[in-house]
Amino acid sequence: MDTILILFGILMFVLALIPVGAIAFLIFYVIKRSTEKKTPQFLQNEKVKMEEKVQELKKDIQNWKNYTPQDITNYLTYSFAKSMSNRLTGHLYSNDGSAIIAFQRIDRGLYANTRIVASSTDFKIYIEFYNNEKMFFFDDVYLGKIINNSIILDSLHKQIGICNRQNSSNQPSYKIEIHSKIIAEINRNSDRKTIVKTQYYKPSRSGSNYKTRLDFREAGPSYSLIHSIDTTDSEDLKWIISIAVFESIYYGFDFVS
Repeated sequence: MDTILILFGILMFVLALIPVGAIAFLIFYVIKRSTEKKTPQFLQNEKVKMEEKVQELKKDIQNWKNYTPQDITNYLTYSFAKSMSNRLTGHLYSNDGSAIIAFQRIDRGLYANTRIVASSTDFKIYIEFYNNEKMFFFDDVYLGKIINNSIILDSLHKQIGICNRQNSSNQPSYKIEIHSKIIAEINRNSDRKTIVKTQYYKPSRSGSNYKTRLDFREAGPSYSLIHSIDTTDSEDLKWIISIAVFESIYYGFDFVS
């Protein structure tokens, strides 16, 4: 009889562990899938699909020839989905309230691993952000990269300038310097998401429990992200536009909050 009771106790213990083990396995699986390295073919196919989606969205944007780089603002309209690959899809707006750039952004992993495709009627920008490196492509031509939010390298990996964006709210703007000349000043952006999903604690007669709700908050003011420009060089303008677009799309939405 004692043996049967012991075996029964062991069985109950094992059965009790199954849900815990299943949850742990699920968490491990999600983290592994979201952080594992994707194949070049997977990434290429994903980029093609991003470009196709952005091309669809371009039917709703205005002709870029009617605008200037200083019309790029922090105002976005978007839809988003959170999963193993977070997706943000939408439009970037001008100072006059017109959609001027269509975009899609995909984030993957626990740390910064971002891809952005953005397109106006006149140009296309592709950006990869990984391991403190931002790689920029303008009209499918590699422009260069920014490392550590500071050093600008050209397509030949030679340092050509500085773009010192600090991760601090005490820095309202930062300057872009190319070939020892300040060519632009960029206003910093911040998360302007208007809907935040939260959990709250609510006691009840049947016991305490957690429920989920949606908190709505006012979006911050819309403003131009390019404070000033002091160049007419076409390559300089590509850098300015690319950095401003990244500032709007990447810093304008935080999947974590």
